Amino acid sequence: MQKTMDGSQGMQGFRIQIYYSSVRNARDESAKARAEFINKFPDIVSYAEYREPGWFMIRAGDYRSTTACYKDLLAIRKVFPNAYPVPAKINFPDLIKK
Repeated sequence: MQKTMDGSQGMQGFRIQIYYSSVRNARDESAKARAEFINKFPDIVSYAEYREPGWFMIRAGDYRSTTACYKDLLAIRKVFPNAYPVPAKINFPDLIKK
């Protein structure tokens, strides 16, 4: 069983990366990018991640395959043109669709 970044159990899948940088003000830029993402796409969960040595990332969604994320990727690229799918440990999808 694999664990996600917050320590909960998860599985291998994909997320859409909308921001990735290590510049001096990357923390502030990533917070602005995430705020804009949440404002434009409130139904898609987003994750702020940090990796040594100083990389800040904003990733969105929990998709089992790149095919599953394609529809959201097209919509996200209208606002974040450099967005792309990346392999990631994702949270287990809900069994009951709402």
